Amino acid sequence: MRPPYTPQQNGIMRAAARRVRYDEIPPQVAHARYVYCLWELKTTQPRAHNFYYTILPDACIDIVFDLDDCSASVMTPRQTAWRIALGRRFHYVGIRLHPGAYHGDVDAVVGAAIPIKRLAGWAVTDIIAALQQHSFTQQQDILATCIQRMIDCNLVQADDFIMQVIARLDGQHTITQIAQQLGCSERHLRRIVRQRTGFSPQALRTIVQFQRSFTEDWRELYADQSHYIHRFQCITQYTPQHYHKTYQA
Repeated sequence: MRPPYTPQQNGIMRAAARRVRYDEIPPQVAHARYVYCLWELKTTQPRAHNFYYTILPDACIDIVFDLDDCSASVMTPRQTAWRIALGRRFHYVGIRLHPGAYHGDVDAVVGAAIPIKRLAGWAVTDIIAALQQHSFTQQQDILATCIQRMIDCNLVQADDFIMQVIARLDGQHTITQIAQQLGCSERHLRRIVRQRTGFSPQALRTIVQFQRSFTEDWRELYADQSHYIHRFQCITQYTPQHYHKTYQA
């Protein structure tokens, strides 16, 4: 079995690193089956020009709070990196859910940022007002309350099946073999993966292999170097070498 899925988001260009900061912290232990991390993205100094942030596809769904605009959205990219303009000054805080954990309208969210006014019955304006009063580390209790409310109303559920599929999405197992290992039909596996993540198993494999290439040896994931470079470039528009020179690790 592979190591746990640890998706990377490092879409800050090195040239902007002194004025823009991104941080992640793990969720409370009680929420670890549902949530990959809590995160903050903000400017530390006002920028002279518009800042573009690159969101890497990871099959996770994010609940995003814009503390400057007092708004929130639910979002995730498709299979390619998503470059978005954030302006010259911004402050975002978010909850990144494990793939399959979000039980809202997944099809509407994939490839989009869906504005929300309430989260599990809690007005977004009230959540943001509470977040604005604290530093990121102190915001953990508020975000934990958001998570628990989503769990209580079944908007978020732990999905061990999807995580077991992801653990097997390497270059060695076919979708048929994964279904056999999990004791279900291939048709059932394809239906459940599509329903719960918004991606086909093959699309999910492409995303997972790409993400794992940041923390694992690409030779264990791809048939050869040209395959690795081609897939990486299709997703990011950069070769791996150029990407790692351009963006923070």
